[in-house]
Amino acid sequence: MTHRICTLGWVLGLLLSTASVGSFAQRQALRFDDARTHLQAVSHQLRASQSQVAHDQATAQAAKSLHGPKVQWKTQQIWGTKTIDMGLDNPFYGKIPPAALPALGPLEGILATTPSFNVHLKEDIGGPRSALEFEWALFTGGRVQAKIDALHQEVLYSQAQMQGTKLRLDARLAARYWGVQLTRAVENLHRQDLKDRERALHRAKRQEKVGQLAKIERLQVEVARDQAKRELLDASNQREIAEVEFMRLMQMDSLPKLRSPLFILTGDLGTLSQWQEKALLQSPMMHGVDAKARQAQEGVKAAKGAFLPTVFAYGQKNLIKEHLTIPEPDWIAGIGINITLWDHVDRTSSLRAAEALVTKASETKAQVRQQLLTATEVAFLRVTQAQDAYRLTTSTLRLAKENLRLREKAFAEGLSTAIEVNEARTKLLGARVAQCAASYQFIVSWALLQATVGEPYGMTDALSRPDFTSLRNPS
Repeated sequence: MTHRICTLGWVLGLLLSTASVGSFAQRQALRFDDARTHLQAVSHQLRASQSQVAHDQATAQAAKSLHGPKVQWKTQQIWGTKTIDMGLDNPFYGKIPPAALPALGPLEGILATTPSFNVHLKEDIGGPRSALEFEWALFTGGRVQAKIDALHQEVLYSQAQMQGTKLRLDARLAARYWGVQLTRAVENLHRQDLKDRERALHRAKRQEKVGQLAKIERLQVEVARDQAKRELLDASNQREIAEVEFMRLMQMDSLPKLRSPLFILTGDLGTLSQWQEKALLQSPMMHGVDAKARQAQEGVKAAKGAFLPTVFAYGQKNLIKEHLTIPEPDWIAGIGINITLWDHVDRTSSLRAAEALVTKASETKAQVRQQLLTATEVAFLRVTQAQDAYRLTTSTLRLAKENLRLREKAFAEGLSTAIEVNEARTKLLGARVAQCAASYQFIVSWALLQATVGEPYGMTDALSRPDFTSLRNPS
């Protein structure tokens, strides 16, 4: 029995410790940079881009040895025969003067008596063959190097595409992450507003009982309270939608606490020309079109190389000699040149096609450059507009607070109506929501600007700027 009690106690202790660990994990707040790391680890889109980069890198690596020799071991079993029938006339028969014959010695009788001879051979050439074959292109007119360089540019292009995918994911994550923070803040504001209206309705009912407030005034307060309930319900629905969208993006089953609050940057954000210059220097879009332009130029080099001869070295060593026929060498080596006089592919048209791709790449680069400058300007203007809108909500919020304070004081003294108090409270709620919305609009625009110019850690760096102003507790 004692053993069972000890065992049960150990199991309960383990379960309690596990539960405490799980609750601690649930209490861990998720910062934006942590969310960014998690999203990049689980994103199928990013993994597909990474796989494309790995494919292109392996392809380019495989092509680096194209300049080197090719050695192969060739083994085969053959069956066949070789027949030789050859008849030859004696060129000396009847042409040597009789006086010169004694000088020929033993050949005198052979040359004088053999007018011609015939050869007939039939040989079995079947048997195994095994050889080492060697081939090395010494000069290809630049075609090999052009292919290697083109594959390298393809790697740079896929890397730029992957970087662009990361930046788009960052912008999307910022919208989802702080979208949750926005809807939660708005829900809290509506919940607080409902509490204030509940208290106002409670006071109004007491005043109605003692005859200090007309029934119509109390009904106005009650209607405002019911409206606040409906608005809180709508805010809760919006918060749930935002949380579901965030969890689906992050591929999470439950939503952790979010640590990075709504914020605004109140300092200098730089000039438009500075952002546009940065975009042209480091945007993945520009890097991608540059890589495609250089790749097109390599295509022109390859097309021009097709008109030049190919110089190559070659060699062969037969490893099984007993089955070789007379013409088959034990080994052979040499240098050759291959000049294409007529090809089944029109090389001139191929060159024109490659040059057309260069023109296309140049025009595409100009178009992308213009689009990038425009996108940067639009994103920058949205950022500055959101910053200005936030500044304007500050004065509006102060006015709304003061207006509500005066209306409530006047209502208590019988100098104001319930409708006026409700309107003042509604304006205050609107000002607070507008402040949160301006902050969220700034964050989304800032994330879009960072993605446009190709700044991978722009959002993370913003959280540590000295002009960072948090809206953790919107007032």
